[in-house]
Amino acid sequence: MKDNKGFTLAELLIAVALAGIVLTGAYSVFNTIITARDVSVKAGDAVTVNAKLASLLSADFRQAVRNTAEIESLSDRVALKLVTHNSLYFQGAMPVEVLYYIEDKYLIREESLPLMDFEQKMPILPDADNLTVLFYEAGEYHDRTILGTNMIKLRLDTSGIKVEAVAGSYHQNGMFNSLGIGE
Repeated sequence: MKDNKGFTLAELLIAVALAGIVLTGAYSVFNTIITARDVSVKAGDAVTVNAKLASLLSADFRQAVRNTAEIESLSDRVALKLVTHNSLYFQGAMPVEVLYYIEDKYLIREESLPLMDFEQKMPILPDADNLTVLFYEAGEYHDRTILGTNMIKLRLDTSGIKVEAVAGSYHQNGMFNSLGIGE
């Protein structure tokens, strides 16, 4: 009788099938880990974007001159317009007019001072779309200007992330006159 040192076809098929099952399971685990990482990175990006936008919007709104926040309809888009002491270029030395709007797929914060013929645009978020400005009154948000409101919300999409930044002021903005000087 001849001593056979090789594998039979059945043994090879079983080995290949077991290897396939193990590799399929490993692929599923790695794919789940990669998907979970992508989701958590996207969620982290959304939180970061929300926090940065809310921080800037809150600083603008808290330092806004009374009754200057309004929704402005530009030719093909909506904008939030307000007069604030939160000048990023003049370090708060004088009140400036600030506009938030979308232009060329960027959320823009435009700061201007008409007396000095000054205008500066700052792109805040890339790949932005669908800007909505809402004012808070009587327990709900409205898409119209409400003078004397204590809360505003900007809602937009950026890079597939839905962003909602809320800014509020606990004081009545009636402490300042139209020039921003305390009464």
